Amino acid sequence: MEKLIVIIIAVLFSGYVVGITVKFGILHSISRSYYELEKKGKGFIFTLFLFAVSVLLTLYSAYIPVDGGLWFYFGGVGAAFTGAASMYYERITGIVHYVASGVLLAAPAIGLLVVFNNGWPLGLLSAGLILAFIAYKKDILRDTIIFWYELYAFSLLIINLYLSA
Repeated sequence: MEKLIVIIIAVLFSGYVVGITVKFGILHSISRSYYELEKKGKGFIFTLFLFAVSVLLTLYSAYIPVDGGLWFYFGGVGAAFTGAASMYYERITGIVHYVASGVLLAAPAIGLLVVFNNGWPLGLLSAGLILAFIAYKKDILRDTIIFWYELYAFSLLIINLYLSA
């Protein structure tokens, strides 16, 4: 059942990213799609997308032993709060959005390390973050570096969740 949940997350994530990219081009970040969709009164689609990811990660956590399942649950909570605080240009919701996004990416990576003794995702997420920071400082892909890092991070986690399930 765990593999099926990860496949559904992968299809959902891929479909959303392809959909927003076709509709709006490559954005500054995946979260930016909220503002683009909101121009047409459809910002709720971004929130629904993240709520669906939240529910799926929470379901995934139910199949993991108690000592490690909480990490995947926290990833789901991070997804829910990222979607709920979608207006990240505002001060308070911006803080919640960025912290929750970090939890969404870091908690499952820590869970993979704790539960499955798989440290690759955590190491590669960290290395990718360092490379993204360097690229940003060097003005390489400055307008889209967050989008590419999010794509990299989510793909890395989805692949490792599938392989570990």
